Amino acid sequence: MSSPIKYPFVLSVFYHLKKNPSGPSRTPILVVAVESSAHLDLPIISVFKTDERSNIGFVEEKLSPQTALLHLLATAGDWLKLPGKPHRIGTIRDSAGHPDTGLPPAHSDFPTH
Repeated sequence: MSSPIKYPFVLSVFYHLKKNPSGPSRTPILVVAVESSAHLDLPIISVFKTDERSNIGFVEEKLSPQTALLHLLATAGDWLKLPGKPHRIGTIRDSAGHPDTGLPPAHSDFPTH
């Protein structure tokens, strides 16, 4: 029986809605995750794009939500070669109406989960 892969920490990266070179989209351009399973001695950072998956490396320290976020943001910044530093906006619900996303404010009929 195989051991399921778990993703205890995940970061999804999106274009600003109006700045996406492919046109408005709510699809992530990159997902960075911490993977763990019974078959791995240490958690591993992985990057997922539309048609690509890459293992970046093992994390040798004990991860808290704060240290995991630092690893995920650093990986996203390196992978996308971002100018400046990436920052956390919050949950998908927090992204609605946030000036950095270009998304309209959430309405009761607008699903945010």
